[in-house]
Amino acid sequence: MFPELRPHLEECFDLAEPGTEYVITRYRDTNANLRIQLLRIIQRAGLQPWPKLFQNLRSTRETELADDFPMHVVCQWIGNSQPELAAQEKTPVLQGSAAECDVVPVVLVPPEGLEPSTY
Repeated sequence: MFPELRPHLEECFDLAEPGTEYVITRYRDTNANLRIQLLRIIQRAGLQPWPKLFQNLRSTRETELADDFPMHVVCQWIGNSQPELAAQEKTPVLQGSAAECDVVPVVLVPPEGLEPSTY
């Protein structure tokens, strides 16, 4: 649980009837359209809905978490995979078959540069 949520969830717990099991008691049916409900809540708050409601909420939270935690931890919490890790895991196999390269000589650029001087 993220610390920012704790006071709100504790308030809901304190206000709940004894024996209440869920914080969100409405829309528990798997056929409930949560997008429509979220649109109603946003409009009731006097705000304009943004594109891709749930995807952008999730993405914003991921960005916030990445400010304070390593990205691989954030991805695990959010449920994302990291494709770049999969690519890195394959790299050692390719390293063994890589061709040797000649050393490229370092040539310094003369002080006057490579272009002809113009005045």
